[in-house]
Amino acid sequence: MKLPAHFMMRARRNGPLVPARLWLCDFEPGSPENKLDRGRLSPYPRADLAGIEVPPEQVLDRLGIWRRRGDTLLLPHEVVAALGDETQQTPRPVGHWAYAALITKAEYDRQLSRLRWVAINDPSDPALRPKEPITPSQVKLPNFDRENANR
Repeated sequence: MKLPAHFMMRARRNGPLVPARLWLCDFEPGSPENKLDRGRLSPYPRADLAGIEVPPEQVLDRLGIWRRRGDTLLLPHEVVAALGDETQQTPRPVGHWAYAALITKAEYDRQLSRLRWVAINDPSDPALRPKEPITPSQVKLPNFDRENANR
């Protein structure tokens, strides 16, 4: 897997599908000109979920990499190596609620712009609250009046 990687995933069981991104950072957050020089520990994982930065464990857990040694956390350089090695990854089954589907950067950008549009035009949309479950009453039923008008 090349980084940055983009996904569609759920932040919790019964939550909405939202775009997520995982990338490596080698500079101080908020100050790109301040490059870190810690040898193999310099690049460290960062993640965002629905356009909001979150701890990278929230995305790495979906890939089955973060907790490979029981409860101990991997060092950043070990995470980077694990992301590049398909044999170390233990992805969730496709039907599992925690499955993270890999998408392209263009699809990620489209989903993120959709979230920005929804934030302005429909603030009640459940996708704006990825850490809350969706109830069936929150889901809008599609309207097919336009498609059925030609019949």
